[in-house]
Amino acid sequence: MKQSRESSDTSVQKTMETADSLNRISESVARISKMKIHIATASEEQTNVTEEIARNITNISDVTEVISQAANETVETSEKLSSIGNVINKEVDQFVI
Repeated sequence: MKQSRESSDTSVQKTMETADSLNRISESVARISKMKIHIATASEEQTNVTEEIARNITNISDVTEVISQAANETVETSEKLSSIGNVINKEVDQFVI
């Protein structure tokens, strides 16, 4: 009888330890799940920021191309005006006062 009681007490003790271990495991799983959600949220935010940066770089590239074309047109126009100025100077130089 005594041996049966000791065996029963040991079983109860082991059952309580197992239940405690399962509770700790369950809490750990819950913490890991919360961390997973935070990581997923942070990852999504980083993806959004990366996409916005890519769009901004594309916009900057487009604007740079437009500015480059405008600068080239300005150079061409300046050269034409300089040429016209030279022609006018030659014409004016023909007149003697």
